[in-house]
Amino acid sequence: AFIRYPVYTAILRMVDGYEATGEKVGFRAGWRLGWNKRALRVWWMDFLLEGIPGLILFVLILGTVINLIIQAFRNDTPAIVLGAILLGLVILLAVLVALAIIFVRLLEQFFYRKVSLEDRGTKAAFREGWTLFKHQWKSAVLMELIMIGIRIGVGIGMFLATFLLFPAYLILLIPAILVAAIPGLIVFGIVSLFGNVIIAALAGFIVFVPVFLIILLSPLIFLNGLYLVYDTSAWTLAYREMRTLDAVAPVTPLNPPANPSITTQ
Repeated sequence: AFIRYPVYTAILRMVDGYEATGEKVGFRAGWRLGWNKRALRVWWMDFLLEGIPGLILFVLILGTVINLIIQAFRNDTPAIVLGAILLGLVILLAVLVALAIIFVRLLEQFFYRKVSLEDRGTKAAFREGWTLFKHQWKSAVLMELIMIGIRIGVGIGMFLATFLLFPAYLILLIPAILVAAIPGLIVFGIVSLFGNVIIAALAGFIVFVPVFLIILLSPLIFLNGLYLVYDTSAWTLAYREMRTLDAVAPVTPLNPPANPSITTQ
């Protein structure tokens, strides 16, 4: 989170700034654009829109499954049937929430840019972002459909790249083990001072695995990062266009231009 949200905010502001002024900024200046309260607001909105619903669903599914297992051990048939029905309802709820999140993520393209580019507070971003979406929903849906098509193509490309990059994985295997072993052994040594060897080994392994995978899969992560930068930039450009269109009132017979000699196209 400490890396993702400042970087996300920085990319939005760097693209917007380049379009507005033509000025390119380096990494350090870009990081400063993202490392501020705007990134914190984006994180907070993400937590409200996706984090809380996801947490509630996780607790419901986990509680229902645990209850079903307990009733199965007790061989309580009526309770098992009731638990299975509840689990089915919870899964149905999860599917509905997943469908709702597809729409929510479309709205997030507006909410997050209201925060990042226009320095709006959370409530104002929700309100103004929803207003802009209502006015430009056709363009937003069309843009999302285009991006879905691109994501499908990129997904196929990433799937192929996963196998094509196998020689790179072999080259990075030993460095990944050596680098990941350092924090793993440090955690193992610290935990072993206060607990048994098994717990210490488990703690060290938990630290070892993510570092190992990040280094081993770094070529694939880099390619995915390039696509994410493209996706974020494309949506920022689309947002700028929709915001400009929304700011221009349509010229109709009831709303003629101030100068009759000026024609509109």
